[in-house]
Amino acid sequence: MNAKTVRYYLRNIDGLRQEISDLQADMAEYKAMYVENINVMFDPDPYQHTHMPIPAWPEKEEEAGLSNTVMKSSKSRFCNYSHVENLVVRRVSFIERLEKELFIKKNLLAAINCILHYLTPQEKEMLELRYQKNWPWQRIADKVHYSVVHLKKKDTKIISSIIENYAARMGAQQKA
Repeated sequence: MNAKTVRYYLRNIDGLRQEISDLQADMAEYKAMYVENINVMFDPDPYQHTHMPIPAWPEKEEEAGLSNTVMKSSKSRFCNYSHVENLVVRRVSFIERLEKELFIKKNLLAAINCILHYLTPQEKEMLELRYQKNWPWQRIADKVHYSVVHLKKKDTKIISSIIENYAARMGAQQKA
């Protein structure tokens, strides 16, 4: 996490909340899918369109390592993979990526909210004017009666506090 990313999400805090909501909805949808929703095409000969050499079919099933496979092919060709397994692996890895992204964004939002909770009203106003309303630093300085240099230092301190809080959250969560 860097300052540029934190500033981006401060500008788009509502977008971050919406992303989290969308990710949670996607997670619920993908976790609720049943096996019937996975379409599997029976492929009697998966090597028919390749220029790969045709391996010999083993005499014993133990030699082939084909016990409990979902897809079977003709005895003239050797098949040691399952379409269902491939689909399930892709689905599980997609769900894991969603969970990881959701975890990261929830921790970032929590870090931002934690730091915002302890700011003074002037600091909150400064952040709102800068990141929500896109005011230039000089205009904000005139409004809150601070110098531009002071505002930029405060901004840097707040951003670094958010980054530290986020890093602490991620470190604590990964250790658990």
